[in-house]
Amino acid sequence: MDTHEIEAYVKKSIKSSPRLDQLTDEQMLCFAVTGLNEEAGEVAGLLCREVYKRAYMPDYKWLEELGDVLWYLTAATLARGLTLEELWQYNVEKLEGRYEELR
Repeated sequence: MDTHEIEAYVKKSIKSSPRLDQLTDEQMLCFAVTGLNEEAGEVAGLLCREVYKRAYMPDYKWLEELGDVLWYLTAATLARGLTLEELWQYNVEKLEGRYEELR
């Protein structure tokens, strides 16, 4: 799956939701960023369970929560009129500028 397929899926799921489809780009950005924060907290909770409680979390739980993070990240990116490709490329260039060993 490439980034265009991810973006198309998120766009389709937003369009098919009567509530989300009515949001302005600004409202969608707020929804996506708060959702991203919530889901990132759930990913942190998985790590906490594994490290501090020594309770193995199966891969499907990680896939579930990280998938939710990806959905909200994609929605936030689209709400800003950007693409995942642009996001990825910018981040690679930033990190390569910061860490010479990545070049």
